Amino acid sequence: MRTFSWTFIRLLFAVGLLTSGCNSLSASVGIPTPSAMNSPAATVATLTGVVASAPASAGVLTGTPLTEQVVTATGTSSTPTVTSAPSPTTQPELSATASPNPASIASSTAAVTPSPASTQTPTAKPVQTPVAHPAPVVIKTYIDDRSNSVSLLDSFVSALNRREYARAYSYWEAGSQVPSFDQFQQGYADTTSVALSLGTVGGSAGAGQFYNSVAVTLIARLRNGSTQTYVGCYVTHLANPATQGQPPFQAMGIQSASVQPVKAGSDIAALMDHVCDQWAAPPLPTPNPKAPQTQLYRDDRSGPVQVLQSLFNAVNRAEYVRAYSYWEPGAEPLNYNRFARGYVDTQWVKLTTGRVSSDAGAGQFYYAVPVTLVARTKSGINQLYVGCYRLHLANPAIQTEPPFHSMSIVAATVRQVARYANAALLMKRACLSD
Repeated sequence: MRTFSWTFIRLLFAVGLLTSGCNSLSASVGIPTPSAMNSPAATVATLTGVVASAPASAGVLTGTPLTEQVVTATGTSSTPTVTSAPSPTTQPELSATASPNPASIASSTAAVTPSPASTQTPTAKPVQTPVAHPAPVVIKTYIDDRSNSVSLLDSFVSALNRREYARAYSYWEAGSQVPSFDQFQQGYADTTSVALSLGTVGGSAGAGQFYNSVAVTLIARLRNGSTQTYVGCYVTHLANPATQGQPPFQAMGIQSASVQPVKAGSDIAALMDHVCDQWAAPPLPTPNPKAPQTQLYRDDRSGPVQVLQSLFNAVNRAEYVRAYSYWEPGAEPLNYNRFARGYVDTQWVKLTTGRVSSDAGAGQFYYAVPVTLVARTKSGINQLYVGCYRLHLANPAIQTEPPFHSMSIVAATVRQVARYANAALLMKRACLSD
């Protein structure tokens, strides 16, 4: 075994020691439970953060209709056709309360946001078919996922129900219609939970900008035991990651929303089918389940394995500003320009993760993830690396002011090994020897 070097492969850019608090990693897997985090029970949430004392109509965020040309993705991608291997461990959620898979509350026609690296081809607007809308669900699990508009809204509601308001606020795009943070937080003072149901997702793109419209039903439960149902349309935005040339990376965010209270007995399904008509965004096509996973955009910080999968998804899609963003500020391995140049000879990287260990103290959470990386150079040579990534998350419940800091990488030690080495055995020791 020999120590990883920039001359062997320009793939990873970090070596070093974890900061204090990471030296005694426990055998537990994944993210600490709420008891360890002192996370409050799910409470407080009323839609878009407008002060609760205002009349119901004042809570409506009116958006500006999209003016971009209506297009759909062809599904063609120039990115490598390599699938990151799944982690052998399942990451527990940041909640002791079981919650349905967020994808289960989305409409069957709600699709993944089109790959920003894909080629957009103008098409005729398809006929929008009716959707079977599931019952709204209260999401209490920890979700911090901006991979697509559905995951983004799941993450937003997750943060509201967990009273992680700085995180909820972070999902709104800078310059959007969201009020000040103090007003936003006060807007949830009389709400104990919000249940979410998603309908049709529409999409459009133009000039390197990607937009989605998402039909939603929200049921807010108030402290007095009453409920109020809302139906509306959220619009999300992502500037093409492939053309974001310099940090900081601008992730997908909520750009605007138009949400209205509805009377008891209203035909919610009928309202949901037409609530986003003003955006003139056609329903997105269902992704091809056989398409290489590297063609599917992934920006997920819900757990340590998800962060690493997102990192190499960005590398494989040549979205280097995004890849660089997964490093914690101050822990970046190199300046950005050197970081990006380091991948000039890399064709693709395949990731396999081992058993995750974690440690917590003083509201800080640290993770150690053993990895195997198979990297192919543009000359067609495969190289094998084994090592350990270390990640950090400050307890979201005690991040009480913006900006919110998501889970990020703080250090990595990766070594090249012989092509036929027993990588599984080496991974078991990778996070013990640093």
